[in-house]
Amino acid sequence: MWFILWIFLPILVGVFASSKKRSGVGWFLLSLIISPLIAFVIVLVAGPSQSSMKKCPKCAEQVKAEATVCRFCRYEFSKEEKPVDWKEFEKKYINKS
Repeated sequence: MWFILWIFLPILVGVFASSKKRSGVGWFLLSLIISPLIAFVIVLVAGPSQSSMKKCPKCAEQVKAEATVCRFCRYEFSKEEKPVDWKEFEKKYINKS
């Protein structure tokens, strides 16, 4: 019973980590090695992954990728500086269906 629980909880940690745009497989393996509870707390406390952030060209602070104005220096990002929508990119260029 404990073995099944020890496998099931890391799966939940991996799913939760991938929902926060982190490596689900990596967090699954880490929570197998350390306690799943500790891994879950670390994922919960960890901020958003760097792929969901962009750097402001004026003040060099990290802001959310969807931001149109920097919260630190009020730099306004132009339309060309919008982040790439990878799902749309994949549909358009990779899965040409």
